[in-house]
Amino acid sequence: MMFKYEVKPSADFGVIFNQAVKLADIEGLNKIGSYFEMYPNNIPLLALMTLWLKLMKLLGVVNYKISAVILNIIFIDTAVTFFYLSSKRIFKNNDSIILVMMMIMFLPFYTYVGMFYTDTMSMPFIAIIVYLSTFIGDECTGYKNNYRKIILLVLLGVTACLGFKMKATVGILLIAFIIFEIIMKKNFKLKMINIGVALCSFIITGVIVGNCINLVLPINHKGQSEKSLPYTHWVMMGLGKSGYYNEEVFGNGAPLTYSKLSAVGFYDEKDVVETSKHNTYNDKIRFNLQEINAKICSYGVSGMAKHIVKKTICTWGDGTYYALLYLPTEKFTPAKIKVYRNISFAYHITLIFLFIVGLIGIIKKRKHNTDFIVYVSILGLVIFLSIWETSPRYVLNFMPLILFQASPAVGELCDKIKFRK
Repeated sequence: MMFKYEVKPSADFGVIFNQAVKLADIEGLNKIGSYFEMYPNNIPLLALMTLWLKLMKLLGVVNYKISAVILNIIFIDTAVTFFYLSSKRIFKNNDSIILVMMMIMFLPFYTYVGMFYTDTMSMPFIAIIVYLSTFIGDECTGYKNNYRKIILLVLLGVTACLGFKMKATVGILLIAFIIFEIIMKKNFKLKMINIGVALCSFIITGVIVGNCINLVLPINHKGQSEKSLPYTHWVMMGLGKSGYYNEEVFGNGAPLTYSKLSAVGFYDEKDVVETSKHNTYNDKIRFNLQEINAKICSYGVSGMAKHIVKKTICTWGDGTYYALLYLPTEKFTPAKIKVYRNISFAYHITLIFLFIVGLIGIIKKRKHNTDFIVYVSILGLVIFLSIWETSPRYVLNFMPLILFQASPAVGELCDKIKFRK
């Protein structure tokens, strides 16, 4: 299937892959593309991909695309494994089996194999954080073994940092953990120690990883400080009334929501050009803040509310998670694309419905502390994506979380059907 419908590396993951290939092939290369000066958030993935391709080259694998696909599969399978282990710890045995079956039916685990980007490569970090939280939740009132307590919290901070480096939204889980500690712990001293250990390990790991990347890659820090786009840029872009939407790419395979709603807040090259006109990083921020303020004022309260609703529907309403933008759609008939889109959309909506059903169950009777962290993380993502650049792809790395929390709802439904029979 991978070779029959091969995905051509393009967009961001294509730039990263092609640069990693050059670094793997050319010894002593002392410069990387200016793309990474503008988008330094992708430098950690470039470092990982470069090291991986060099390793595979030493092992005799000279087809770099296959090497990248293998790495992506390892990351996806690692995420699935840790979610399964977490499910075994806190759910019924049947729920763990249901989770595996639901993940097998999750199409992006197949369609995104050839798209080796941060959307899939950040998944294992989310899964490991959830797994660690199952142990922390077991000992939420205190720890008999202080060494075990410290190790768990250090591992949590390290994993959160590595995930944050891969994709910033992983940091939402660390925030959810901190909120969990503040709300759920009664002992003030204990909660401050727990938060402090996790944050210190997060910061120290960040410094170490940053220095290691500097050793692996020839980074132009001066160019990066001048050309990189500030976070405010993506907020400004998210307030746009239009954005990138290619009718020729989607055609009959366009996500259901786009046929009824205009796409708002999507990537817009015009915004990139306008922000890049300003020389310094601080000048870019000032420009972005002025534009953000002007756009919010032009919307007004009701207009802003409508805009956020449209953004949320566009972001969460595509069951393919933007895969049609990268898949070789020319090799499929419009009818097959439509079937794929509709099946993906139906499964996506079903998962969200089951997730909400599970949330209602949590509200009625508090279960495991991991549930709290998962639901707060999803809520945090919803809030974050309501102000960020619009893209259904940004939901993908959190979908295993929704699958994880939806599986007990399916288990309870099955139990009720058996009971009635």
